[in-house]
Amino acid sequence: MTNGAPENQLGKLRRTGLANVIDGCAVSGAEGIRKPELGLFQIAAQRCGAALDDGGWMVGDNLIADIQGARRASLRTIWIDRGTWPGDERPADYVVTDAVGAMAIIAQYWRSRLFRRADGSPIQASACRLLVTYPGRRHSGARQTLQHGRQAD
Repeated sequence: MTNGAPENQLGKLRRTGLANVIDGCAVSGAEGIRKPELGLFQIAAQRCGAALDDGGWMVGDNLIADIQGARRASLRTIWIDRGTWPGDERPADYVVTDAVGAMAIIAQYWRSRLFRRADGSPIQASACRLLVTYPGRRHSGARQTLQHGRQAD
């Protein structure tokens, strides 16, 4: 999910090879709605076969478009603080300085939940992919994949 022109944002997905591995995307220029509006978050979730009520994560570098919008959508938030935002308020669930830190938080979150049964006992896991959205540069729509475990079927 990104604000911007579809040609530019979808081109980034194709050039990085990620267009073939993501479940869906929502680009504001194609949808006529921009983050932080809830509608773009709903479109993105729907295109991934989910609902906002299912929960999820938003990783971004803009406290208004990314973090405020995600909080309205009841998503967990990770803000990538590049040291350029004025003021001291940090309304995200987590604050990191780069995408690696964000991926580590999400991986730890899933490890702690997916490797345990309801009674707390461990389960066997197999590999799957977690796609984390993050800005590669300021206001960029680059993405990064991270391998992590999930509950075996």
